[in-house]
Amino acid sequence: MLKFFKSLLGAVLLWGLSFQCCSADVANYDGWPVSVQIDTNTQAVHPSQTLKAMVVFGIADGWHILAANPGDFGLPTEIKWQIPEGYKIISEKWSDTETFKSAIGVQYGFENKAFYLVEFQPDEAIQSSADFQVNISWQACNEECLPQKTSLSFSLPVSGHNVFPTQKWQKLLQDMDAVHDSSLVPVSEASEGVWWFMLAAFVGGIILNLMPCVLPILSLKILNLVKNVSQIRQARIDALFYALGVIVCFVGLAFLIMLFKKSGEAVGWGFQLQSPYFVAVLLVIFVLITLMFLDIIHINFALGNRWRVSEGKGGAFLTGVFSVVIASSCSAPFMATAVGYALMQPTHVYLPVFVALALGYALPFVLIGLAPNLIAKILPKPGKWMVKLKHFLAIPMILTCLWLAWILQAQIFNHPKDYSSQWEEFDRARIQNLVESGEKVFIDYSAKWCLTCLMNEQLVLDKNDFLDWADAQRIHLFRADWTDGDEDITRSLFQFGRNSVPLYIFYINKQPFILPQILTLSVIKQYLK
Repeated sequence: MLKFFKSLLGAVLLWGLSFQCCSADVANYDGWPVSVQIDTNTQAVHPSQTLKAMVVFGIADGWHILAANPGDFGLPTEIKWQIPEGYKIISEKWSDTETFKSAIGVQYGFENKAFYLVEFQPDEAIQSSADFQVNISWQACNEECLPQKTSLSFSLPVSGHNVFPTQKWQKLLQDMDAVHDSSLVPVSEASEGVWWFMLAAFVGGIILNLMPCVLPILSLKILNLVKNVSQIRQARIDALFYALGVIVCFVGLAFLIMLFKKSGEAVGWGFQLQSPYFVAVLLVIFVLITLMFLDIIHINFALGNRWRVSEGKGGAFLTGVFSVVIASSCSAPFMATAVGYALMQPTHVYLPVFVALALGYALPFVLIGLAPNLIAKILPKPGKWMVKLKHFLAIPMILTCLWLAWILQAQIFNHPKDYSSQWEEFDRARIQNLVESGEKVFIDYSAKWCLTCLMNEQLVLDKNDFLDWADAQRIHLFRADWTDGDEDITRSLFQFGRNSVPLYIFYINKQPFILPQILTLSVIKQYLK
């Protein structure tokens, strides 16, 4: 279970070095592939002149750090300021990005040296010295990716006379020009890739309807559609309220994840199913729905004279909410990359990606609801078959209840991992040693609440055909069980730019390959050819 609002582990080490020509702070620790330095253009601040500061990243050979848009995987470089009262940021610019291609995908970032330039506008009424602090986080990558962070600070007095750039600042600009022929890129332009991720989220939302983790709630959609197929106006209203429920739930989950992340909690997509309390509540709800499908009980929650949970607008809205709650236990192609990117971005990027995901997820059912006459030509006229259909659709609801009960008992009693003898429990150090020695390693990132994960394990990964083949190929198998939100597994997921399961990583000749989310033995074998 998540321990919300826990304090961050450890403190960020600081090492400051002052220079005579201007205020500066440097972070350069032994063993780090990246050094960070900050300098200002002047030794003091004048109320009528802007203040400029430059953050310089020195990057070791063979390494690179990632841009605000990291690409297919990885964590973006983030710079967050704590500025004194009376100052505001008026511009931010970055070095132009480079492209890094690997077997996993494409990354965008910087190598050798990277420059970040910020300009502050002081208030004309400032009188006291200014204390600035900046928190910087980045991920340095070569064959692996290492997340790092530091905090730098500087203090400048206020001058009553005009101030001029220092010689060191002029040399810094020359160094920047020598590395980059063109001027720095404004932050707003550097993050234009958000449109691609919104499109990926939209497509991923459509595909999410087809994923096994969503199958249990399809019964709710179908039953609602069948009941309104002869009432075109009502079917269209229900479709729109279903979409509203989907959007509200997706945005609500996005805000929850954002709040937990700001509190220092490492959470990812589907985090709510890591809590046994949430699973227990969900189990009770689905037991009640199952009993209603079987006509054992009849519940009619009236919220007003014309608003009922069991039918109409309220029922359509709650169907959308429940469908997202269940769907959030798994991810789909395109969606995993988009959500992984969004959760590392500021709010103005983060929320549009989640809204695009919600719109894509709601689209298929909305299109059907807006044109119910097309369904009417396929389905028979309403009659006793609808009662039989409702009873039949109770079957996936019963299976869902059994699945939730299985998750709950595993969380409460904390059973030992029931892996095959060939599967090892996730061990980052052992995996790293095997990869560095050139061994083949297959990692299954999964969770008991992820239906796609369970399907792949039952149909492929735990079958003798796969296990015998893996043994013959001398492949080391590791299973990373994320059911309870293990933080070490969370950090490992983030290194691949993901925060959801399933994720399948296959290391061959020290190179990691990300496999599709729906597996077959033939698909896995292709990566050895």
